[in-house]
Amino acid sequence: MSVSLQRTRWRMSFIRKIKTSSGIYLARVENRRVDGKVKQTVLEWLGKAPDTEETLYSKINRLMGQLEKMQTKLNQARQKQDDLRTVRFEVERKALAAFGTEDVDEWMIDVRLRLLKVLSDGNWHYTFFMTGTVGRYIPPQWAARADPRRKYDLDRGLPVVVTRELQAFLQDKRIEKRGKGKTTEWRLLDRVWAEGILAKINGFLNDPGKVRSC
Repeated sequence: MSVSLQRTRWRMSFIRKIKTSSGIYLARVENRRVDGKVKQTVLEWLGKAPDTEETLYSKINRLMGQLEKMQTKLNQARQKQDDLRTVRFEVERKALAAFGTEDVDEWMIDVRLRLLKVLSDGNWHYTFFMTGTVGRYIPPQWAARADPRRKYDLDRGLPVVVTRELQAFLQDKRIEKRGKGKTTEWRLLDRVWAEGILAKINGFLNDPGKVRSC
């Protein structure tokens, strides 16, 4: 009785990392010799390789660099916005000062100019309409304390603040008033004065260099 033995060759597969354009992936591969050369075949892709400590540090550094660049751009944008705001404040302050209506609070200047633009059409306007037009430019903390009878009531405080600002024009006889309470109306009297202020502001805005020289 003869017994023949057949030799069987086992190939061993193993896991390795393969770098691609989209990242590093794990794959099960095997090596085999073909024509005297070792060739490797991918048997199965196992997914993306987990980040090593070195890879994580490199990603963190890259993200920190990007964040620093974004922060620099944000700071530059904020500085530019602050510079423009400063120029606008100086423009408005000097324009009003030239007509004897200078004020030190920035928001008051802004509110008065907006009131002036509304009144420049020469028509009568109710206080509640003026409040709805410029109310969002009044700081809430000022409006909340404006009416001593009802503190911290914005709805009551806003028209009180608007009325005070209009009274400043009324005392200088730039506008006129009729009615009382909720029916109070306001109208521009000195159109030349109003147009002069608005024209002066436009002139400063067209040439900000004038603000420094004044």
